[in-house]
Amino acid sequence: MNPLTNKTFSNIYSTKQWGTGKYGGNGSGLGSCIEMTTYTREIIESVVKDYNIKSICDVPCGAMCWMPMIIDKMNIEYTGLDIVDEIIQENKIKFKNYKFSQFDITTGIIGNYDLIICRDALQHLSYPMIFRALENFSNSSSKYILLGSYASKANVPIITGDCFDINLLKEPFSLPEPIKIFHEKTNELGIKLGFPNESEKLLLLYEIKTLKGLITK
Repeated sequence: MNPLTNKTFSNIYSTKQWGTGKYGGNGSGLGSCIEMTTYTREIIESVVKDYNIKSICDVPCGAMCWMPMIIDKMNIEYTGLDIVDEIIQENKIKFKNYKFSQFDITTGIIGNYDLIICRDALQHLSYPMIFRALENFSNSSSKYILLGSYASKANVPIITGDCFDINLLKEPFSLPEPIKIFHEKTNELGIKLGFPNESEKLLLLYEIKTLKGLITK
């Protein structure tokens, strides 16, 4: 685990830099609140049904504001991973029926699941760390992955802990065309909730074996 990355995101969570209250996602940010994941939940439910998903690895799992609304009504084995140990320990207390572990996507390789979900993570990392995470995902023995992306025109390098509207289909990442591109309609939802500047988020569905060897730094 990268100590600097761990410290960065632990500090963000402990100081609630991404918000609190109704739209703060319990410290995980606006994108993690129930209202902003209306279409996200529909997307994941459809993927679970259409691709016969029985096990999910959710990384980062965050404060678990909305995911239980999906897994509590479907027969899914759920594992939540996050680099912030405080989040993991809180989740272990709140959700006894799920598995949780501390994990760094830039240093660790995920094992065997039907579906990995990586949403609201890569846009907070520097370019080198994004490439490491993508390479680690591509080396997983899991079957499918849903990667969070944006409908932005170009990527902008940041330092880890900041944020940008990452587009994984554009340079320098240039991932291949996914099986499906899902629109979370976050701009539409943001306007309704009084946040008109929310960018349009996407979820890109890949079969992981098609990514092996394609991640180039």
